[in-house]
Amino acid sequence: MTSDGDTLLERISDDALEPAYRTAATNPQARPSGVRHSLTMGLLLALLAAWFVGAVQGARVVAGSAERERQALLTLVQQREQRLDVAEARAEDLRTQVDQLTLQALAREGEQVAQGEQLATLGIAASAAPVRGPGVLVQVDDAPADATPPDGGAGTTADTPGTVLDVDLQEVVNGLWAAGAEAVAISGQRIGPLTAIRSANDVVLVNYRSVFPPYDVAAIGDPRSLPSDFAATDGGAYLQALGSEYGIRSTITTVSGRGDDVLRLPATPVATLDDAQPPNRDEAGR
Repeated sequence: MTSDGDTLLERISDDALEPAYRTAATNPQARPSGVRHSLTMGLLLALLAAWFVGAVQGARVVAGSAERERQALLTLVQQREQRLDVAEARAEDLRTQVDQLTLQALAREGEQVAQGEQLATLGIAASAAPVRGPGVLVQVDDAPADATPPDGGAGTTADTPGTVLDVDLQEVVNGLWAAGAEAVAISGQRIGPLTAIRSANDVVLVNYRSVFPPYDVAAIGDPRSLPSDFAATDGGAYLQALGSEYGIRSTITTVSGRGDDVLRLPATPVATLDDAQPPNRDEAGR
């Protein structure tokens, strides 16, 4: 039995493989199509794995290039931001300088305005600039031809007692200054610091220009107070005395300074200065 048992075990061992597998093992050409399919799939998987590895490497190369480009862009952005910060700081400095210069210009402009106002005030006082405004107009005229005032008296002569003389106009002008007038003119001739009121051959001269009766004495000032203030001065009393004693006529008219009702006084004519030149030595010796 032992011999038969061993023979049975050997037979089972030998028949463990299917006949087809045994044939495929001994004859490769006789292998079934499933094995070929497995080999083909393995080859395809190997090729796919190789392609995948190559794709991964290519993607890593592309990713590395993109990262380098990203870093380059970041560096460029940082450089531009730094330039922008520098430009903004420069702009802020320039704005500060502009503000300072503006304040200085305004201060200088304020000084110029103040100086201009001061010059305008001085120009009016010195009669170097024309002026316009409210005030009074004092008109002084000779006595009528048929008037027979008494002879003599202040401001007149025995031959022409009713004629307005230079001294009469001087008194009127002084009275207007005393009453607070800011500017005075006689028949369009502005009274300034160097103005002379004189007469030559019975003709009154103001700024060496002839003026004739009736004389219009214009004074810039407050029209509400100037007439009464003038009447209270020596000049006002003098003018009243000329009328009562010699018949010299006078009227005082207020000018409001509004619209066309305004006084216009020109500037004093500019005086010309004559200079002398020493003679040439050669000519002097001849």
